[in-house]
Amino acid sequence: MTVADLLPPSSRRPDKRRSSLPGGLLRLAVGLAIIGWLIVRMDVGDLFDALSTGVGNWPWLGAGCVMLLVALCACGLRWKMLLEAQQIKIPLRNVVHIFFVGQFFNLFLMGATGGDLIKACLVARTAGDRKTEAVSSVLIDRMIGLMVLTLLAGAMVAWRPHLFFGDPALRPIGVFILAFMALMLVVVVVPLSRHWLQHPWFSGLGFLPHSAKRIEQISRRVYEACFLCRRNPRLLAQTFLLSLANHLLAVTACIAFGKALQIPLAWVDYLTYVPVIGVFGALPITPGGLGLREGAAVVLLGSVGIARPQAMLLSLLLYAGLTSWSLFGGLLFVLWRPPDTDASDTDPTEIAGLTKSGFRDNLDKCHKCHP
Repeated sequence: MTVADLLPPSSRRPDKRRSSLPGGLLRLAVGLAIIGWLIVRMDVGDLFDALSTGVGNWPWLGAGCVMLLVALCACGLRWKMLLEAQQIKIPLRNVVHIFFVGQFFNLFLMGATGGDLIKACLVARTAGDRKTEAVSSVLIDRMIGLMVLTLLAGAMVAWRPHLFFGDPALRPIGVFILAFMALMLVVVVVPLSRHWLQHPWFSGLGFLPHSAKRIEQISRRVYEACFLCRRNPRLLAQTFLLSLANHLLAVTACIAFGKALQIPLAWVDYLTYVPVIGVFGALPITPGGLGLREGAAVVLLGSVGIARPQAMLLSLLLYAGLTSWSLFGGLLFVLWRPPDTDASDTDPTEIAGLTKSGFRDNLDKCHKCHP
């Protein structure tokens, strides 16, 4: 689903609505079907008993939610650093607000990248003539987070290969994680291994026809923004550590949720399995990874003797914790009144700043920056 799908019916484009909504509903149906299939294969009484146990240990649930909030704040700080690397100065408060708004739409839009689109539109309106770099920061932020998650999951598989390759049921998962890690390294490292735009193939000649020069210019600026981060070892180290902290905090949150559900699992097993489950949850197949994450949790944790109801509830609690903070982002989107910005140095045909409030005003502005 694009931003246009959220606009009032009078301002929507029919072709966009028809092309996006069925696909989004199909992804949601797939996620719900997986959840339903998992529930059918377990004792519903055991499921309610596990849920009752978790609710009775509510302080552990609260501790897990706090860990998730800290993890999300680490992501917001990482994005702030990437914006500053692109010479885009935005107050941390505004960055955090936009970040949580993006979290809301990442979980509740039917598409896989709806929240990233919203973040890109909102931050572009505050970036002056560096809109392309601002939008690129969203791509770089997502890329770094996914790369670190994949490396962490791959490291766990390589560290404890007997758990994955000694069990025929987990062997495909181990192979998939290692293959996915290799693919990520190829997709990210090879294009940035050198400045390919300075290569004779690209430096002297355009790689798109004249009619697409605008697209070529934007593509070059996006690549330059990515390569700027690649040339900054300190920035890479800081963003890597923040990403690692984010994922380790998610593991800690799962440990707290496991305590609430009274799951007999050692911390090293959480550290091993939660990043792998996170990789499946990051696949853009269902909204927010719904269903995929729960299926992976049931298979992985079931291999070490954890009952299916507890394994599924552990994953759903992680999803619910992220959802609760995402609802906070939705509230910000509706009520937030950012300070007025001076639009005198910008083209009046572009979106210069966040000067109005309200759900429909925000969506109208986002629609303008995403034709």
